[in-house]
Amino acid sequence: MAKVCSLTGKRVIRGNNVSHAKNRTRRSFEPNLQHVRLYSNALKRHIRLRIAASTIRTLDKKGGLDQFLLTRRAILLGVEARKLKKKITKAIAKTEVGGKAITPAAAVATSAADLAPASAAVITVAHESQPDAQPKAQPD
Repeated sequence: MAKVCSLTGKRVIRGNNVSHAKNRTRRSFEPNLQHVRLYSNALKRHIRLRIAASTIRTLDKKGGLDQFLLTRRAILLGVEARKLKKKITKAIAKTEVGGKAITPAAAVATSAADLAPASAAVITVAHESQPDAQPKAQPD
């Protein structure tokens, strides 16, 4: 079994142990791989992967497997993750938004818009003491 992260492609790298006397001996640095089962909202099923612990933290930060794969460039993903991204993109494209099917590019844009913070919306304020006052937009 290869020591490679399924999502990021992180793999074993080579380096040196350096003693106090500056003697160098070869060693390998292995990724902290874990067997995990992640849920894909787009595919509506669990997916078993072998990923690095650092990737698990990144998945939590990005908001799950689907958001991680959709917001990451394909060249930065591992081989298995590229196939999974293609399946998720197709599944999202099949779903209907507003009564018509959307393209994979629009699916990524839609999912990215879902991640936008709520504070970016324009807030209107109306004062009760001045009934004729127009609601004014609060600056960002």
